[in-house]
Amino acid sequence: MQIGKQSVVNVLKCIELIMEAGDGSRSDETVDEKTAKQFKTGGNEKATKNVERLEKLKTLKQRRFEAKRLNRAEVVEEDRKSKLPSNWERRQQRAEWKLADIHKRKECEEKGLDYDRVKVMDITASDAERVDVLKKRKKDPDQGFSSKPDCLKL
Repeated sequence: MQIGKQSVVNVLKCIELIMEAGDGSRSDETVDEKTAKQFKTGGNEKATKNVERLEKLKTLKQRRFEAKRLNRAEVVEEDRKSKLPSNWERRQQRAEWKLADIHKRKECEEKGLDYDRVKVMDITASDAERVDVLKKRKKDPDQGFSSKPDCLKL
C-alpha cells in the first residue's frame, strides 16, 4: 500500500498537534478539544477550517454511534420476533378481543343492560348474514354422493 505525500504531511501535522497538546497537564479535555482550542486561538483560515472539520467529524461520529445503536435495537427486536411462534399475532389479537369482551360485559352489567343485545347492535346486517350462512354450512354440510345409487336418484 502506497502512502501519498499529502497523507504523510497530514499525519505529521496531527502528531505535532498531539505533542503540543500533551504538555503534561492532565485534564478532562480530550486531544481533539485541545487542538480545537489551539486552532481557534490561531485565527488563520486554515485553523478555522480545521476546527470546522473537527466539529463536523465529531457530529458524524455521534451520528454513526446513534445509527449503530438504533440498528442494534432493530436487530434485537427482529430476532425476538423470529423466535416467537408463527401464530403469535393471532393469539395476541384473540387475547385482546377477550379482554375487550370482558370489559364490555362489566360495563353492561353496571348499566343494567343485556350484553348479548348490546353486542348484536354493534354487528352490521351483512356481517350477521355472513355468520348465518357459515353456521348453516356447518350444520348441514353438502356431503356429495356417497355411493353410486345416490348419484342415480337425481
